[in-house]
Amino acid sequence: MITYTTLSDVINHGFVYLRGNPGEPGRRDIVRAALEAYRDLANAFNWSYLYTHSRVYTSPAFDGSQVGATIAYDLTGGQYERMVTLTGAVWPDWAAEGTYIRVGTQDDLIGGASTGFVAYRVRERKSATVLTLTETLSPEADLAAGCEFVLYRDTYLLPEDYVAQDQALYEMNFGGMSYTHPRKCRSARPRRLLPGAGRRAPEERPP
Repeated sequence: MITYTTLSDVINHGFVYLRGNPGEPGRRDIVRAALEAYRDLANAFNWSYLYTHSRVYTSPAFDGSQVGATIAYDLTGGQYERMVTLTGAVWPDWAAEGTYIRVGTQDDLIGGASTGFVAYRVRERKSATVLTLTETLSPEADLAAGCEFVLYRDTYLLPEDYVAQDQALYEMNFGGMSYTHPRKCRSARPRRLLPGAGRRAPEERPP
């Protein structure tokens, strides 16, 4: 017959160890110690028992040229500092969740222009038509109304119980995805050729 040691068993063992009648501070210490022991045990190894299948839902890029939308940028003097105002559409709900906004057009990039098609980091979605940018990645001067743009997301929150993973899969591809160090992702981002084009991972090549 299989026997199991439960969290209650561990806590009761702590009570016995303290002669069965600990005070309230002692009870709290026992429970805290049991919980920390369980956490250490779960994280000590990638236990196959804890494996589960999960999914990360990605967001498609928001290309203003596809919907006739443009932006203007106010460095200072507006309602907010470093404010991006959208005209002709509304920002998606995920607009400030690990997102960047590229200002310019594909012609700027393909033509080798020294300005245009620059990526900036979004800080906050203030309203359906207003975003603010981070202080470190934002234009140093105002941008006039009518600028074309692409908003894209490259960071996603993982489940709270996430510890590690074995293999990431892209459902439209036969092979698995490869891990890329964040440093390499950062260096690869400016060289993306098409705004909003889906990629399996920055370092992967088509099959």
